[in-house]
Amino acid sequence: MNPTQLNIEYTYIITNNNKKAIDTLRAFSSTTTLHGLNRAMNAERWWRCLFWWFLLAAGTVWSVYNVHVMVRDFQRFPVLTSLMSQYDNRLSFPAITLCNLNRFRSSRLPSETKLFLDKLIQGGAESLVIERELERRISTFTPEVKQNMSHHMEDMLIACSFNMVKCDIENFTKTVDPRYGNCYRFSSYEDENNSEEPAGLPDDSKKGLLLEMTVQSEDYLALSDTVGLLVLDAHSLRKSFEKRLRPPYGECEPGTEPGTLGKMGHYKYSIKSCYKECLQLHIYKKCECCEDTFPCQEKTLKKFAEPLTENSGLTNIPACNHTNRQTHECVDNVSKEIARNNMVCSALCQPSCEDTVYSTQISTGRWPSKAHEGILWNKLVSAGMNLDAGEFSRMTKDSLLRLRVFYNRETVVTQSEEPAYTWSTLLGNIGGQLGLLLGFSLMTGVEILELLLDLGPGLWLARLLKVGGRGGPGN
Repeated sequence: MNPTQLNIEYTYIITNNNKKAIDTLRAFSSTTTLHGLNRAMNAERWWRCLFWWFLLAAGTVWSVYNVHVMVRDFQRFPVLTSLMSQYDNRLSFPAITLCNLNRFRSSRLPSETKLFLDKLIQGGAESLVIERELERRISTFTPEVKQNMSHHMEDMLIACSFNMVKCDIENFTKTVDPRYGNCYRFSSYEDENNSEEPAGLPDDSKKGLLLEMTVQSEDYLALSDTVGLLVLDAHSLRKSFEKRLRPPYGECEPGTEPGTLGKMGHYKYSIKSCYKECLQLHIYKKCECCEDTFPCQEKTLKKFAEPLTENSGLTNIPACNHTNRQTHECVDNVSKEIARNNMVCSALCQPSCEDTVYSTQISTGRWPSKAHEGILWNKLVSAGMNLDAGEFSRMTKDSLLRLRVFYNRETVVTQSEEPAYTWSTLLGNIGGQLGLLLGFSLMTGVEILELLLDLGPGLWLARLLKVGGRGGPGN
């Protein structure tokens, strides 16, 4: 076969395949669900054809841009915050912890320590200096001696009732706080059967916890500039839950793994506990000891400090000895450094993924009233306090307080985070844009795939002949 015959045959095949392809495209345009393609392919006037091809091109460009924006927003992992309020008339009463603002009773300090403090105060020393010197001296005392020097609930409690039922010292559990000394946690019920005690009665004025106490202000140290009690989770309460999302949507700490900073024993993780342990961690790294005013979990500290210190193999971490001037200054410098650069612990401590929050509302009033003083006098006498009129007047003015803790609303507010974009949302939005602008759906994609399969054999045959023609007929 000569070259002229080959060229004629090649041209015939290409023309025939092109004609078949155009016929296939026209047949596809007349049946496809892709809107506008039928009018663009079969328009009788050129300007109509141009108009519909312009609409198809504009719709395609607009759709591609919108899909790009949606995918970009999806990759930013935005979050929606929702609030839900639910009525619950059987709210469990929280554990209420009471701490006297005065850490040590003046009458129970060793005489030499009292004389030392008096000399510092008379000499005009600053409060911070006096506090550091006091800390340095009492750091040598045993925990039992420190607890004995602090306030005791049996000496402070005058009367107690919970939901109009009498309670006593047996309902309080002593805990030791490094800053406030003896603290007492009120438990309204025994949690043996995981039962829930109702938070109160229908009448707000009678429900909840009612305490009458003396803060023993006459036995305060000169360093204590405020008289009263520190009450944790207290006064008029509202209960709420906070739920946060984990990465990639947000930063939070589930706190379920052992050895996590901020998770101590069977207690739940909290960011406050994490910051305390973070400070302890840096004290351990720099000073090679544990400060007794912060929790010291040996395994946790060694887990985080091991890559950075040669002393992580210590079998027991010693307590920081503040009688040693070098150790005292080391601990003081680390505390100041962490206070100045809070980002050091912010990188290690994240908010809890699930939190129970009690918001408080405080109202105050004068107590006791003149009419109530006789009843109060009888209570103090029955509690074993022998007072004369002058002592009673001073106590009612400076030391006595009445505390009521209750839920002001029996509703629980749940604040939760949810992904603003999920895969379902993304696919739905993309489908909506393509459907609105082009009439494109999943079935349309299958139709286009079928079209490519129909055109495929002819296109490949033409391409092969064209390549072969370059080596023969075209030369």
